[in-house]
Amino acid sequence: MHPSQGEATISLSTGQHPITYGLTDFVIFDERYSDLQTQPDLTVLYEHSYNDLRHPLVWARQTDPSRVVYDGLGHDTASYDSAGHVELLRRSGPWLLGDL
Repeated sequence: MHPSQGEATISLSTGQHPITYGLTDFVIFDERYSDLQTQPDLTVLYEHSYNDLRHPLVWARQTDPSRVVYDGLGHDTASYDSAGHVELLRRSGPWLLGDL
């Protein structure tokens, strides 16, 4: 499920990861999937708050030699007006290729 599309703050998770090194929270206009369940072997990169709960929204997983990034944002072009979201995507590519 997700709350209605609108402006929201996407919060940097407490986990450290090469993709998010030096990044901060960002504001975006998008849908935000909620109540997603994650596995213990991944790193949550960003979350959002809804109904007083934090929900994972962007995560990475590495099992040598494979790397995966899931980004639950990007439902329309307004999502890419957020400089923070664009920077997250810009950093994800090199990490996926093993260059970061």
